[in-house]
Amino acid sequence: MNNNTQFAQSVHTFTDDMVSALWEKFEGKTLGEEGCTKEDAMKVLFGDYKPGDKVKGGKAKKAKDPNKKKRALSGYTLFGQLNKEKFNEEMGKMDEKPKYVSYVGQKWKELSDDEKKEWGEKAKTLALESQ
Repeated sequence: MNNNTQFAQSVHTFTDDMVSALWEKFEGKTLGEEGCTKEDAMKVLFGDYKPGDKVKGGKAKKAKDPNKKKRALSGYTLFGQLNKEKFNEEMGKMDEKPKYVSYVGQKWKELSDDEKKEWGEKAKTLALESQ
């Protein structure tokens, strides 16, 4: 994919995300009425960010949507969470310490398909119990 195509795709995705967020928040309201002003729209899209503010991580913090559903817990994520202390201990003994995510990924790849399936089932069970 060339740079122009990647740029166009990124702009399209960004615009779609913005329009969707505005549509969800302001559906049925009239532009300019109380609670549906430009300032309200900017608050939905960019939270408390103002031009000139320092931005951590290259992105402005977007206001969190309290209605947004959390991603389901995956077997991979549960595997990383439940083995965190063990993996950190193993990594502490290494001369060159890899990033934690890379290390977990390597350990995950070493599991058999049956072991991965077991972790997935554990994650589903935990997700159902927490509902």
